[in-house]
Amino acid sequence: MTAYQVIPASNLEEFEQILTNSPGIQLAIIDITGFDRKIWACCEKLQDQDIPFLVISPRQSSAIREESFARGAKSILVKPLILREFLGIIGSLSGQASEDSG
Repeated sequence: MTAYQVIPASNLEEFEQILTNSPGIQLAIIDITGFDRKIWACCEKLQDQDIPFLVISPRQSSAIREESFARGAKSILVKPLILREFLGIIGSLSGQASEDSG
């Protein structure tokens, strides 16, 4: 099983600090639950820094899907998560990040 270093952010300010102060981020998982529309600006920064990211949504919504992909999301999952699917996407995206940097 692969081990990942996780840097949690529970608000936009923490998220911004991580993006600014943590070089070498290879993958971001963004649970948009509880965030307002400003979360999309952070997603754009991930895209600008070529950091692949996955969006986790609290509900099925075409508007969230469209916004996520427009901001550069590589994939979207809706809660409740299916663990096997979640881990498969993380593995795929982290492998893609390794290939991009190598």
